Amino acid sequence: ESALLIAHKLTATFYHHSTDFLITTPLHPLSAPMTKRHPTPITSLPSHIKYLLIDCDGVLFLQSKLLHPEIPSILNSLREQGIEMVFVTNNSTKSRQQYKEKMTQMGMEWVQKEDIYVSGYLASVWLSQRNVKNVYLIGEQGLHQELHEHGINVMRHSDAEKHVSMSEGDVAKVPEDELRKHEYVVIGWDRSFTFYKCCYACMCLQQKREDDSQCGFIATNVDSFDKVDEFKNIPGSGAMVGSVQAGSGREAQVIGKPSTFAVELLEKTRGWKRENMLMIGDRLDSDILMANRAGIASLLVYSGTTNRALMQQHVEEESIVPTYSIEDLSKLEV
Repeated sequence: ESALLIAHKLTATFYHHSTDFLITTPLHPLSAPMTKRHPTPITSLPSHIKYLLIDCDGVLFLQSKLLHPEIPSILNSLREQGIEMVFVTNNSTKSRQQYKEKMTQMGMEWVQKEDIYVSGYLASVWLSQRNVKNVYLIGEQGLHQELHEHGINVMRHSDAEKHVSMSEGDVAKVPEDELRKHEYVVIGWDRSFTFYKCCYACMCLQQKREDDSQCGFIATNVDSFDKVDEFKNIPGSGAMVGSVQAGSGREAQVIGKPSTFAVELLEKTRGWKRENMLMIGDRLDSDILMANRAGIASLLVYSGTTNRALMQQHVEEESIVPTYSIEDLSKLEV
């Protein structure tokens, strides 16, 4: 075999820390193949970690039940040791205030509203930074509340709450002037998602606005499913986003995880440094991928959507691999 062919075979692929694309780096022809990277098992926080970004569902609790009764006291002990923490969740159905109340009920009464970064809040901040005022929303009350708190108007349209279906004739009757008033279509998890909502969002995205610009399109997240119990999952926001993308021919910009927007916001508003951050999560395709893209350390817990078999598959494929791993948060020594 030629040296060139050997070099092509011995190719290492890495994620660039701030982008979505892959960088392919040929190894020297005489180099040994790289050892596949595995997450390092830990039982305590590495000494350089000062700031924690903690996912909620699958890490702290599942639905309305704590995954382990010791989790609140463990987090509080870390806090008393000077570790700063925020809670970063892709769930857009609840507002920050609703999450604060839920966490208070679970024994984490020290968590403040400002410490909670729900994806609806992140989307609202992102839109506010661009002076967006009028949006069409597919989502639930928590997302609506966050938009309202940021001065963003969720525009109501004719018959939206009355119908679940929409025919070709119904589509033809929708005034184009009405559609053009929407600056953005915003999609979060919506357990009342209908074909009518899908059609209306697609129509907004297909129109040119008065200034000849296109309607913007963002999603709080594209999580494919959420875990209900050991044997059942429920479709996530990705199911709603995917249908509108397919129907409109447009692609949504994701603001929640795995986007790095939350990390960038923490840098700007709290002065946190990336080299001292740790993302703790249970999902490879959102929590860990965000950390990899942002160039921060990550800790995978096996208490949520990712089991050891899936983790091993990602190791073998040299795909999304966390920095560290632990069985669940209750095993963290403080």
